[in-house]
Amino acid sequence: MKYPCSGKIRAVCSLVIWLCACGMALAGAVPGAVFTTNASGTADLNVFNARSNVYLWGCAPCPGGSGLVQGHYYVKVTDPTGSEVLGSSLLAPEVAQRKPVKVGANGCFTSKYHLSELVYSPTTQEPGYDETPDAAGEYVVWISQHQDFPSCVSLTDRFVVYPSESVPETALLKVVKFYDTDTDGCWDPGEYLLPCWKICITNTLGLERFTPVKAVLPPGTYLVSEQMPFECNWKPTTRTCQLVTLESGCEEYLVFGNVCLGKGGAHGMAEWTSNAGAQYFGPTQLKLMQQLSLRQENGKPFDPTSPTAFGTWLRASAQAHNISYLLSAYLAIVSLDVSNTFVRPDARVYAPCTCSANDAGFATVHELLREVNNELSRHDTTYKGYPWYGYQIMLLTALKNASNNTTFVQPHPCTYTFCSP
Repeated sequence: MKYPCSGKIRAVCSLVIWLCACGMALAGAVPGAVFTTNASGTADLNVFNARSNVYLWGCAPCPGGSGLVQGHYYVKVTDPTGSEVLGSSLLAPEVAQRKPVKVGANGCFTSKYHLSELVYSPTTQEPGYDETPDAAGEYVVWISQHQDFPSCVSLTDRFVVYPSESVPETALLKVVKFYDTDTDGCWDPGEYLLPCWKICITNTLGLERFTPVKAVLPPGTYLVSEQMPFECNWKPTTRTCQLVTLESGCEEYLVFGNVCLGKGGAHGMAEWTSNAGAQYFGPTQLKLMQQLSLRQENGKPFDPTSPTAFGTWLRASAQAHNISYLLSAYLAIVSLDVSNTFVRPDARVYAPCTCSANDAGFATVHELLREVNNELSRHDTTYKGYPWYGYQIMLLTALKNASNNTTFVQPHPCTYTFCSP
């Protein structure tokens, strides 16, 4: 059974990425996370029917993630912009009460805290916090080990309090991240789940969570985006942003897929033009080269008559001006990698914008080689300004990166890290 590839979603990526990059969630680059919840503390809740029902919990944001730094923390509650303080532990009459949240050696709060008992109202000087001026009833809770709450070393969460005492309408959003081994954009049985992947959820709220996400939110339309890690070898296989409408009492389930790129056994141009590569070039390889649509600098076909002739042609390609010649050289060496079983023909490589690539930009080595060979049979000479110049450049980039042994889809997930955890 395959899990659904997509639901009633569409991508609106640029806005979400901008919001997350600009700190819409006001999250700092410090380990751990803080969550609003209820008295039972059983779920990540962001919707309440009274300010007195909001509780606070902090720990690692996901299984295996980093917890908070051990010690004591200040607390404050603000409006959504963060500019108006609605309550602060710094207003407590006793100095000992001004850093009320304690984090243990395990990186978690030592207990669940009632938010109204942590902060004092600037209006009444009593425990609690003032009503937000925001028409949607939105608040932001902050914790920090610094009393001026600099955003870079503070942790936050957003929540909404409905203006009435009625039971608030809520919806459940679940988000998972998977390793898309076959790059087909679908979460197939047996494909790994990726925990602790950073997700941004925005509408009037701006939340950062880590997979697996299970968040109780107000009904509405949300932009949900995956964030890319520091490691640049990760590529998405699904939409990086999805638009989802949460209806009251309903549950929505979103999936995001990725793969990481790395080695796949290719030996590269340097080896194939050296004596080390010559030992792998025998009669079988010579016959293979004669069957390909290889080109010379002048565009004429190249049918090597000996390993020596092939080596001379391959080394001279470094000075090629005709892109068809250079493309022929990389077609040859990747074909040699396959012929010598250094590279599997069914291995997948990143080849965006090529005809053999799927929607996520991945093609098998066999499909890519066939596409390049067909192109060289059609166009033997290519210079800048030729209509097919851009297409051959894309093919050349895909083959060159594969020959450099850097763009093969890895069978297992690689390392990935974010600002937090």
